Amino acid sequence: MEITITSIESIKPSSPTPPHLKSFKLSFLDQCAETVYTPIIFFYSSNISSRMEKSRTLKESLSTFLTRCYPLAGRLNENISVDCNDEGVYYSEAEATFPLLDILKEPNTKSMKRLMPPEPKEHGRYDPLFLVQVTFFSCGGLSLGICMSHKLSDASTITTVITGWAESARRSHVSVAPLFLSSSIFPPIDYMSIRQQPTKSEQEEEEKHVVARRYVFDASSVTSLKAIAASEKVPYPSRVEAVSALIWKCTMTGLRSKLDSHKSHGVIWPVNLRARLKPQLSPNTFGNIIIPMVKGNKDVSEGEIELSKLVGIMRRGIVDINEKYNREFRTEELAGVIFSSYTETTNMGEMEFQAHTSWCRFAVYEADFGWGEPVWVTIPYMVKANIVVLLDSRDTGGVEVWVSLTDKDTHMLEQDHDLLEFASLNPPVHYKY
Repeated sequence: MEITITSIESIKPSSPTPPHLKSFKLSFLDQCAETVYTPIIFFYSSNISSRMEKSRTLKESLSTFLTRCYPLAGRLNENISVDCNDEGVYYSEAEATFPLLDILKEPNTKSMKRLMPPEPKEHGRYDPLFLVQVTFFSCGGLSLGICMSHKLSDASTITTVITGWAESARRSHVSVAPLFLSSSIFPPIDYMSIRQQPTKSEQEEEEKHVVARRYVFDASSVTSLKAIAASEKVPYPSRVEAVSALIWKCTMTGLRSKLDSHKSHGVIWPVNLRARLKPQLSPNTFGNIIIPMVKGNKDVSEGEIELSKLVGIMRRGIVDINEKYNREFRTEELAGVIFSSYTETTNMGEMEFQAHTSWCRFAVYEADFGWGEPVWVTIPYMVKANIVVLLDSRDTGGVEVWVSLTDKDTHMLEQDHDLLEFASLNPPVHYKY
């Protein structure tokens, strides 16, 4: 399957950023975010629009949208701010000699990574914060691969950006406008680095040993799983809770079977604070507005791991966060509470963690640039181990899960009967033409 890059350019805002907006401060939560890019890819089937028309629409609308989302076109200034210098975003176009169906019938990270823009190896001050690769397939369909700096964004922010760009492409009368309030609510701190970041060589070495696998739970399987995961404490678990708990359960079972593994195992969930604070923040609030929910399995016996108990542990974590944050704070008081949430991970002893995050219910399938909604949206690759990403599947009510483990641990889930009873391992993506 041949893919050829046909053009590379920098897309700049259609009008200059005003002088008073030239410096965008990172919030404390942005400073805590890892220096990585978040990848996501959208697939669109063929339609009557020509390739030239689609290309023009994407580039012109992105340039227009960047005037409202000017930090994306800037460059990172250490862990302090973004220089909104209108340097632009990376934009490339590619041509594939095969149809879109070839990707959808057997999705894999190796193929999809070729549909993505190349990530800069270091998050330096000359590197773009938003990167795009548009790949045109021989059938007339296209993929839109996007990488956005995690220093500026969580899942909600990325959804806001994609939605705003798509509305600009459709020339919609109602267009999403990101709100840049974060640094005033979560003031940054003075020193340069919050957490020690891995070096370039450490990142490259870790990436060599990461293997990602895709599991799909259809709607009926999710319904059955929720029934099993229910308990008196949590009579109606959500599909995200049930699926996440199953992945956690299967991972723990696999780790316990390893003769050299005696550590406890926990999960870290990023929790969106926008609707939990008083007063609530708009969903369009730009930046990282998330704090980690950290839960371990210290209350889980060495015997059979009950799914309902894991769901109960996770639900308790959400309730605790709701109770902690659902009140009005003075700015300095809120900073202290958030700092305590981040330090929880250091108080969990030598526990192995798996980071779970959910894109379910975010409006990624509504990203219509003028040629219809995407036929599939997914995470194309993962560069770190022990990451679990949940997304809405094409099947309404279903859940798609990407799980990354080290190459030596991947077999744990591939051979887990409890997981494969409910999920299919990397099935084809079906859609109506």
